[in-house]
Amino acid sequence: MQIVIKTDLRAFTKGMRDIAKRQLPFAMAQALTATAGRAGLEWQDEMRQRLDRPTPFTINAVAVRGARKSNLTATVYIKDIASQYLEPFIAGGPHFLGGKQGLLTPKAVPLNAYGNLSRGKLAALKAKPGVFVGPVTLKDGQVINGVWQRPVPKGANTVRRRGAAAAPGALQGARTLKLLIRFSDPKPVTQHLDFQGRAEAAVRKHFEAEFAKAFAKAMASAK
Repeated sequence: MQIVIKTDLRAFTKGMRDIAKRQLPFAMAQALTATAGRAGLEWQDEMRQRLDRPTPFTINAVAVRGARKSNLTATVYIKDIASQYLEPFIAGGPHFLGGKQGLLTPKAVPLNAYGNLSRGKLAALKAKPGVFVGPVTLKDGQVINGVWQRPVPKGANTVRRRGAAAAPGALQGARTLKLLIRFSDPKPVTQHLDFQGRAEAAVRKHFEAEFAKAFAKAMASAK
């Protein structure tokens, strides 16, 4: 996802003195870059307001490619990794799964400050005794795929052999199983990030002031 902010100098040069014309490209590049930075801040605010506890990685995925005198175009964009999972929040569609086989919905697992599973949590759970990953059929016929935990009897050997997995076996309708994490198909994203609207509002609000400031500075330093 990216928004491009650019301009055409021809409308600005009419009636200008030569010295002003020489300084104009530099000032314009500075103004475009600063305005793009303002738009980037708006994108970050949009994510904080619309998403549920976005991580610093997500917020800091907003980046700006500045304009130059030779190329009066500034770009606000989302870095590649974050752009994949943020795309549905912009264009619609199901959640992005990446390499996961399904959408992970924690049921009885502590989450981090951002409402997510901490790194390595799934692997740590799978290594625990009595924990297995797979489908379980309940008494009503519903099949739930996820991470399950069997109760560990008192005095039982809690060390699992390396590489051994607790198979579901005859667990249909088992009342004592505890669902830790449920796997489900990706669901449509309900939140919407209005990056386009935020960027356009930032340009309308800030460009003239940023240009006036940049042009005054360029003229003051002109030789």
